[in-house]
Amino acid sequence: MKKFLLLTDKHESALHVFIKKACEEYVVKPTDGLKFYICDTEMFCEMLLGLLLEVAESENPMYKHSSKLREMAKNLKGTPLYGRELNHLKKYVNTNTELHLEGYVTFRMEELKGKLDLMVYSLVKKIKFGGKD
Repeated sequence: MKKFLLLTDKHESALHVFIKKACEEYVVKPTDGLKFYICDTEMFCEMLLGLLLEVAESENPMYKHSSKLREMAKNLKGTPLYGRELNHLKKYVNTNTELHLEGYVTFRMEELKGKLDLMVYSLVKKIKFGGKD
């Protein structure tokens, strides 16, 4: 088992829900974030990538108001882009002991955030020229 620390500035409730699903044993320390032990790195990283995708969506205001965009983002699972992001996350988790959610999304998930922005552009273009969602 590996000790790991997750930090966040804006997504504390989502982080608490994630930890309860991902790991049975964790210790809440308000000043330090959430410390816990990773039992299964593979499963943990798959679940964490889902949380990071949620954070990336919440950073883009268009996703808050469009169920179509949120549905499109869920369809990223199974794509080569999602696989690459998962591999990068596994390497990160294996070599580090802490992760800041917003920081990781901002600085390490540029390709995925670009894809989310492209989906917004595509949907807006479709609405503008096609007249439907």
